[in-house]
Amino acid sequence: MTKIKLSVIGILAVVLAVVITWFVSKPQNVVPNFVPVGAPGNMLAEQYDPYIQYNGGFNTALGITNSGELTQSGAATLSSTLAVTGTTTITESVDGHVVGGTISTAATGTIRTVYTNSTGPKRCLNSTAFLYVKNNGSFAPLTRWSLGTSTSAIASSNLFASSTVATSTSLLTYPSAVGSFILAQNDVLTAIFDDKQNAEASTTYFGNLSAEAGVWCQDISI
Repeated sequence: MTKIKLSVIGILAVVLAVVITWFVSKPQNVVPNFVPVGAPGNMLAEQYDPYIQYNGGFNTALGITNSGELTQSGAATLSSTLAVTGTTTITESVDGHVVGGTISTAATGTIRTVYTNSTGPKRCLNSTAFLYVKNNGSFAPLTRWSLGTSTSAIASSNLFASSTVATSTSLLTYPSAVGSFILAQNDVLTAIFDDKQNAEASTTYFGNLSAEAGVWCQDISI
């Protein structure tokens, strides 16, 4: 009986030794030493996923679908075609882009700021400026428009001195001036219009007009 007990104990000892040896020698999973930086949602992806941390970023051969806003704070490099299907607004470009916007027609004689340059100096081409006034109703007063640039929101006419829009038509006009000008940091593009002939017309008729203006500019670095 004693011999049987010793045999069982010996077998158990051998099994235990094998299990310990296997456990010690097998590869151990590396658990990253994550340092929390805030509540969930404020942490970096690599603090959730070890793959991203040890792979130097997120690499995938599959497409990425994003239903929300995608914000890129660093440089983005594209090695293929970029297809944009929605409205895109470019605030800075060394290749050039159009600056401008819509113009409120709520009342005459009010200076309207069409665009404020908040992204550094730009070289703009006079000949690319445009003013588009659209008649959306059956009647709109005969109006006269001026468009220009200034260091503050004051009336300016260096792009369009006086452009008249008839009561029943739309107007798309371009300046005759050539050459270029510098749109400095914080300079503004302003517009102003007045009722040229129909002084008796109600201001509600101005709602039959919509307007937009812009000019092509290229960013410079000095």
